[in-house]
Amino acid sequence: MPTVTSIDSTSVVFGFPANSWNYNALPTAAAPTHSVNFSLNDFSVDDFTAFQATTGFDFLTGYEMYLQGKALLERSVSDGDVEATYPCSWVDGKSEDDPNNVFSVFENGSEFEGMRECSGAVSSLQKLANMTSASTHNLQTFVETIVQGLYDTLDYISTDEVQVVLETYTLSSQLNLTAMTIDIPLNTTVRYRNVTEECTADGRVASLVNDTDGYTQDEIDWLNEYYCTELYYVYESPATTCGTENCIFLDQSGIIPLKKQVLLLPYLKNCSVEDMQYSSDYLNFLPSGCVAQEDSVFLYGSGAYMEGDAFIEDNLIPYLVNTRRHLVLSFAKLDWQLTDVSKVFNAGCGVPGGCSGLVHKLENATAAASKTVSVLVVGNSTIPADRMEAQFINPVHLVTLNAQPLYYPATGESYVWEYVDKTRFGNVSWPDPLMEFNCSILVDSYIDQVEANHFYLDEPLQAMYTSALYYLFQDAATKTVTLDEAPEGASSLYLGNARFDGDTERKKIKYSIPRSSAIATAIGVAILIGFAFVVVVVPMERVKKSPETNFAARYVAVLTEEDYPPEVHDCNLKLPTGELLKMDDYTVDAMTLHFKGNEEEKAHL
Repeated sequence: MPTVTSIDSTSVVFGFPANSWNYNALPTAAAPTHSVNFSLNDFSVDDFTAFQATTGFDFLTGYEMYLQGKALLERSVSDGDVEATYPCSWVDGKSEDDPNNVFSVFENGSEFEGMRECSGAVSSLQKLANMTSASTHNLQTFVETIVQGLYDTLDYISTDEVQVVLETYTLSSQLNLTAMTIDIPLNTTVRYRNVTEECTADGRVASLVNDTDGYTQDEIDWLNEYYCTELYYVYESPATTCGTENCIFLDQSGIIPLKKQVLLLPYLKNCSVEDMQYSSDYLNFLPSGCVAQEDSVFLYGSGAYMEGDAFIEDNLIPYLVNTRRHLVLSFAKLDWQLTDVSKVFNAGCGVPGGCSGLVHKLENATAAASKTVSVLVVGNSTIPADRMEAQFINPVHLVTLNAQPLYYPATGESYVWEYVDKTRFGNVSWPDPLMEFNCSILVDSYIDQVEANHFYLDEPLQAMYTSALYYLFQDAATKTVTLDEAPEGASSLYLGNARFDGDTERKKIKYSIPRSSAIATAIGVAILIGFAFVVVVVPMERVKKSPETNFAARYVAVLTEEDYPPEVHDCNLKLPTGELLKMDDYTVDAMTLHFKGNEEEKAHL
């Protein structure tokens, strides 16, 4: 069982600073303005044509988005599985050994003996060489290219069930999004639970092969199906994998999961895939000659989720029925149209043509009854410039979900604890919560942490355009206007206390002092001047009131200046009658000393 420290390692890393306006920028998911979906065996040309007519979507944009997204997908696959190898000729078509492109060849005994060896993900980008040709600009070719390209890299997916959705969004009057979301179910033959120790190769419970006493044939058949087929995912030990009302999912299929993340690139055009070079540093074939666009960015998002027919708890044993993993890839183009912000705010521009930028209205989600409205304003020069330097090998990481594999010493394997969303299962039956020794408080804590912080990324599109907005406006200025005071007109929401570089503003400021304060100040000053005059005109000798306490200083004063301390020279003589005589007024002519022990003994001096 993993430790508390290890399960607390799940975290999210953001590629932009947090701002107080983040929540109000896009508090809810945006609704698509237009949408069309299709699959390999189910697509409507009429629906797609209507989508093109209303949105202006063209096939070249679709191929460009797919090329950029597929290149980043291949980078992710290579990062996760560096040990996978394949002949380089599968991609570049060159069968001869080319030492400039590779660093090794397959060894003797391999089925690819002598062929150039490439590692990482198998690329399909070379199949996009004709994407600018009109012959590829039809829906059937477009769908086949997408699905077959994914299968070339991920050979465990169910190609017939891949669903593609194209959508457009209007995030503001200046920001528009075109998105392609691909839902990819894995093959039904993928086993998510290791049954080799409990079941035989032909799918029977090993312990019942030679000992069936006490079981009927129907019961044996049910147990064989329950424990030894892909239909059921049984939580045999809920005390280590389940909380009170939910369980974690341990994927034992051996398929290396894709990193769940959101990446950003400048939108790239004119990429060439005809003569791609393999990089042994990045384990990928990468396009070349791409031209970055300044008025748009490309967004890549990858997520995953589990779904099934049922999630049932029966006799303290939870199990999933017909569970399948879905990979979700989203590729999007976010473009904008700059506007002269000075005109929006009815202000002057000190630099002709230098006041272009973006304006985004904030929602009053936390104070719906507020009488103010706020907007974000960012100049073109303030939009992060590092986006233009991003490439396939070093994209901007907007969101990265870090879920570390947890080590199980008993089996020597590491598994990622995955959150199970019950809403994705058709029939959920969990009559009573698991208690005491039938559940784990660590699993409960982990599930609570994931749900409270939304530490899962199943459908990444919303996270993509939201984080992109946060990134682009990270240095924006915020302006708030009181609605009751806003003037009429199209730009009324933007007028007020906006601030821009180079602003000048004239104000008349009048300073005044109340009469009473002025009189009191004059009287006080006169009193101080009077005291100063008295001190100067009538000086007084200052007498040291406190004697020196340092013995060495007093001794030096006696030796050098004959300056005796007061207890020596400033004393009074007290007579028996009580009268005090100042000793400085008398001299000593004679002295009689009395012995304290015997008053009769006297010494006369």
